[in-house]
Amino acid sequence: MPQLVIVRNPFDRSKRDVHDLAAQSSVAALVGEYIPAGVDVNVSVNGRMIEREAWPAYELAPRDQMVIVPRVQGGDNALIGAVLMIGLSIVAPGIGTAIAGSMVEAGMITASSAAMWGTIIGAGVGAQGPLVVSKSPQGAL
Repeated sequence: MPQLVIVRNPFDRSKRDVHDLAAQSSVAALVGEYIPAGVDVNVSVNGRMIEREAWPAYELAPRDQMVIVPRVQGGDNALIGAVLMIGLSIVAPGIGTAIAGSMVEAGMITASSAAMWGTIIGAGVGAQGPLVVSKSPQGAL
């Protein structure tokens, strides 16, 4: 008999419901029966992702295991954007220091004011960087 596993939290896969199915059914029918309308999910059967367009025609075989996992809002771009923002917050002070050091070398500022300018530039990079990352068009990252 087919088995259905519904993962309730994609970040903690131990929080799941397991159902042994008495009859074969389509992926679309099972998603419609077990998942509230409007909830975006990913579905895999025997470890292979099933595209949404194939759900109505995909019938489970007797020994199949179907796993339903809620999709994290924003998809991969949101995750990449979050990682970029964290990384930017880590390197922003170093960027400010490097730019201020270059300004001292170029004679644009004095060495005594380099720390102040490094802080100001680092804060600017830290403040404006996430705005640039969050406004990036989908698929650009």
